[in-house]
Formats: sequence, C-alpha cells, structure tokens
Amino acid sequence: MERAIVIAESFIKRGFSLLVLVAAVALCSGCSDETAEPQQTAEQRSVVRETANRERIWLDLHDGTDPSVWLASREAGRDLDEHDPAVVRADAILDGASPHFMETQRMIANRAVQLSAMLAAIHVRETPTELVQRIDSIQTKVGGKGYFGDLCQHYFNIRSQGIGAEAAVATLTGKAGGVQ
Repeated sequence: MERAIVIAESFIKRGFSLLVLVAAVALCSGCSDETAEPQQTAEQRSVVRETANRERIWLDLHDGTDPSVWLASREAGRDLDEHDPAVVRADAILDGASPHFMETQRMIANRAVQLSAMLAAIHVRETPTELVQRIDSIQTKVGGKGYFGDLCQHYFNIRSQGIGAEAAVATLTGKAGGVQ
C-alpha cells in the first residue's frame, strides 16, 4: 500500500511538471506577428529589398519599405514613388484602417495581399486596397479594435460560398468580434 502511494505521488509530480512544461511552451509561443516570421540572414534581406515592389509577395519584419508604396506598386504593376496619387490613396486607406486593428500597417498590407490572392484563386477579383477598405468598414461598424487577419479569413470563407462582397460585409458586421 505504501509503495502504491509513493508511485501515485511520483505520477502526480510528473504530471504537474508536464503541465508546467506545456504551459511554459504555450506562453513562449505567443501570437505576435512580429515574431511569427522566419529569421533571415542579412544576405536574404538584401535580396528581398532589391526585388521590385510590384513583384514582392510579402513585407518582412525588417523591411523598410512603406506598406503604401508596396500596395500601390503591386496594384499598378510597376514600381511607384511615394508621391504618386495611387500611393497617397493607399496611404490614406491604411492610415484610416490602422487605428481599428491590432496589427501594424505592414501586417494589414500583407494580409490584404494574401486575401486578394486567395480570392483570385476562386475567381473573385478584389484589390488589396479595396479589401482593406471592406474589412475596415466591418470593424468600424462593430467598434473597438479587432484583428484584421481574423476578419480576412471570415470574409474569404463567406466569399468562397459564392456570396457577394456587400452581403459578406453585412454578414460579418453582425459576427465580427472587437476588443473593447
């Protein structure tokens, strides 16, 4: 009987240690977009910066490119300078959306480009700047600060069912959860 108690105590201690380990791993694996990207060498970052804005698929964490210049250049199919009217428009769109979301403008731009590509794969054409405006309109109606990436996924799921853009916005306006 005494041996059984010792064995039980040993399992309890191991179980508790395992629980602490799992909790520590969960805490260390946080949700920040700033650490989710793979580390790159200086040479890899250099190659990324030398790629034309219109051809780049992502702005990485250490990238100094203005998200507005990148978005407008991608949409125009050519590199634009910061004074181009399309860049000024993209900048106004990102500036308007930024206060409503937890992500940085860089991540909002990245997610909008991703969503545009996902929609194009199912034959739905929407530009990244149109998508920033649509997703922002949802969060604005809901109120508070939300997660742009989450709303992008919900929007894609609804659009992939053949539902139009305005109906998707109307549907999400009732479902979007903001952080107050």
